[in-house]
Amino acid sequence: MNDPIDWLLKELASDISTKSEEELANIELELKKHVKIKENPGAPFSPELESTLKISPEEATDRGFVFDTFMDLANKWGRKRRLRSYEIKKEKYPERTKIVAEGDSWFQYPLLLKDIIDQLSGSYNILCLSAAGAELQHMFKEDEFFEAIEKERPSFFLLSGGGNDLLGDSFKLFLDDYTPGIPGQEPERFLKDNFEGFLETIGVYYQSIFKRAKKYHDDFGLQVLVHGYDFIIPYEKSKRGGWVGKYMEKKKIEDQLDKQALINYILKRFHTVLSSLVDSFSYVHFVHTQGTLPVDRNYWADEIHPTDEGFRLVAQKFSKKIQALSTPPIP
Repeated sequence: MNDPIDWLLKELASDISTKSEEELANIELELKKHVKIKENPGAPFSPELESTLKISPEEATDRGFVFDTFMDLANKWGRKRRLRSYEIKKEKYPERTKIVAEGDSWFQYPLLLKDIIDQLSGSYNILCLSAAGAELQHMFKEDEFFEAIEKERPSFFLLSGGGNDLLGDSFKLFLDDYTPGIPGQEPERFLKDNFEGFLETIGVYYQSIFKRAKKYHDDFGLQVLVHGYDFIIPYEKSKRGGWVGKYMEKKKIEDQLDKQALINYILKRFHTVLSSLVDSFSYVHFVHTQGTLPVDRNYWADEIHPTDEGFRLVAQKFSKKIQALSTPPIP
């Protein structure tokens, strides 16, 4: 392989529907050597790949467009790879539980981490439609997952949404200026009155999805699983990178105890709103993921995404719920 860019361009642009699982694994292995996650993507739950390959000034004019094409293909390849893997596994393991998944980067982290769906894919046939950066409102409006549910008739529909809606660009819209107080206590003092309105809107989208899912529950027994993330650890002021920590610092919320207390409060309120909605639908189930990871930054790859091990621990919660709800229960 004399030129990795030329080889990868050819492979990434080729018809993935003809690739075997081994060929896909080889492409992924080579691709991982030449990409990293951008330090400051546009939104916290929207990680993007960038190339680690260097291009000389002499090559910039001639090959700059090639690098752009390479990264465009690389950022899209992960989802296409999952779709192809699903078709392969569905044919190879027809007895496995079938699942459709929609969500954000906790379900579809680009290439460099084994997210929740990656962790579950060794045991289940999962059609994953998730996209890093996806907001719940866009998932609802695009409606892609209901088409997939209609076609595939899965046993389970897994949904991960709300993180971008709360802690993405919208975070600064309900974040108030610093108000003095005891560090780590009464974090709601840092939130504007419109915060509950954001939560209510998220709840409306979830409720609409749950109601529409009833048709498929009645038709073929579909069960819906949702979750509330885990308590992310905002970066300290001195640490480079991150998103939510910086949003708070711009509002002069700089004490780490205040930052953590505020994030925990927001996520607990999200948990309360979502779990109360779930209780109204017999076929919708809440996977209790908050508090799964130790309060240890070693379990976090960045400010808001767990490491492979962290995602494995969260995925175990999903797997236990799937096993308990399966008919007959999976041992």
